Amino acid sequence: MARWSFFATVAASGAVASGSPALAAPTAPTGLADAALQGAVSTLQADHLAFVAGAGAVAAMTGLPFFAPIALVGAALAGAVAQAAGIQFAFVEAACALTATLVGVLLLIRGPFPAGVTLVTFIFAGLFHGFRLSAATTEWSATWTAAHAVGLATAQYAMVAAVAVVVSLGAEGPAGRTAQRVVGGALMFFGLARTALVAGLAP
Repeated sequence: MARWSFFATVAASGAVASGSPALAAPTAPTGLADAALQGAVSTLQADHLAFVAGAGAVAAMTGLPFFAPIALVGAALAGAVAQAAGIQFAFVEAACALTATLVGVLLLIRGPFPAGVTLVTFIFAGLFHGFRLSAATTEWSATWTAAHAVGLATAQYAMVAAVAVVVSLGAEGPAGRTAQRVVGGALMFFGLARTALVAGLAP
């Protein structure tokens, strides 16, 4: 159970952040390193942190702790490209909030289910999170936008893979399975609450 402490902390941070002020709006970068850093920092938003907590656990449970995050990152980069190209996605905020619910449900089910289910979920989530987290780059140069995307992708992969590794070490046994379901339920309700809030269905 102790090995789940890191995972639980990440999940809790997303929940706490949901009621906290938003991250400061990115400013025009001073160089490539600054643009990449802003991309990495953009991953610290509430919905994304909650999703990362569940995604890492789902990747571990599916047996794809390093491959599944690649699918997520690839889709996030596609979302960033769509943002830069001026392509519009509908219901972006609600979709990003809903991704925490999706991974929460997968944790509650706890498999076995095909790896394709995980990959499709990650691709869907990656597209919307990548699009949303790149919103501030629309007025940036192509070089700075690319650097932001690299920083975003690197941080996103590192976060999901790290959670996957930690969960892989402590997911077996009754205590691990119970903790997984508890966190899955918490993420599911967190995602539903956030979705209702951003969709205007809750006060």
